[in-house]
Amino acid sequence: MSDAREPTNAIHKVAFLFNHDASHQVLHTVTVMEAVARQESIAVSVFVSSDEQMNTINRILDDPAQLDINIHRVTIPWWLRGALKLLDNLVPVSRLCVLHLIRRELSCHDVLVVPETTSTVLRSFYRMDRPLLVWIPHGAGDRAIGFGKEIRWFDMVLVSGCKVRDRMVSTGVIDNSRCRIVGYPKFDAIQR
Repeated sequence: MSDAREPTNAIHKVAFLFNHDASHQVLHTVTVMEAVARQESIAVSVFVSSDEQMNTINRILDDPAQLDINIHRVTIPWWLRGALKLLDNLVPVSRLCVLHLIRRELSCHDVLVVPETTSTVLRSFYRMDRPLLVWIPHGAGDRAIGFGKEIRWFDMVLVSGCKVRDRMVSTGVIDNSRCRIVGYPKFDAIQR
């Protein structure tokens, strides 16, 4: 009988998704991306939805290729882009479209790290159990929007401090075992 365990040098696939035209979300996770990419047993893919995001990653990281970070530019077909922009004021249709377009590629990864909550539709609508979803909130504030019920779809939430963690747990959006305090990664990116 063969040993079904994975070899100790198995490669785990982690994806980072920036599903927002602006680049401000990149700052919240780019240093986490770099730290993960430095791990020998992890392959990192990044999905960006704008050239501005790609430029921000390249500006902050000295050489993403040297870290073996594979960056993929996701584009919505030109004939659909204009109509979606009009609807984006009501619902984040462009972001949902990106998720629809890349859901199969994302399912090949073990973990997906995101700085937004729209990606929870991968669980709530598409019923995907892979990849595991990790959220790093893009902000350290305590407005109600940061404690919505969609957070329950995440496997892990990485927060800036005790106050945020305690509020998430006390409001019941996530339990303590799926929430870790990691500080505020944006500060590391800004120092660069």
